[in-house]
Amino acid sequence: MCKCKYFVFKEINYNSAALFLDTSYIVPTSTGLPISLSAVGTAAVNLQMSGSIKAGDFLKTHELDVEGKIRPSVAIDVVGTMGVDAYYASTGIKLRTNMYSSSAVEGQLKVRGTKLVSLNFNLPKDKIEIINAR
Repeated sequence: MCKCKYFVFKEINYNSAALFLDTSYIVPTSTGLPISLSAVGTAAVNLQMSGSIKAGDFLKTHELDVEGKIRPSVAIDVVGTMGVDAYYASTGIKLRTNMYSSSAVEGQLKVRGTKLVSLNFNLPKDKIEIINAR
């Protein structure tokens, strides 16, 4: 068995991005001016985790310290356009919508035998914008 007093987990980072929506459609009208519709959507996920465990001779002393941090963030971006093409000139409108969430959780667990167990959580106090449309 390992006689280490600390088991330290390195920081784990997970990043992923995806294009989940890419479409366009042209609608013919009776006036002869086609209406073009298109939408593009992307998503990104970032997850950071880190932690440490102090458990030197846990079986004998029954003392344990665990600390951990988790920082997940998600961003979704959707852009939609609608336009009319009159061959020599064109006009249109664009709508951009963002959804973003970022948070963090820190936790500490202390065990001192069967008489003391302490669990603490810390949450961020920052303002988070969730939905934005332009």
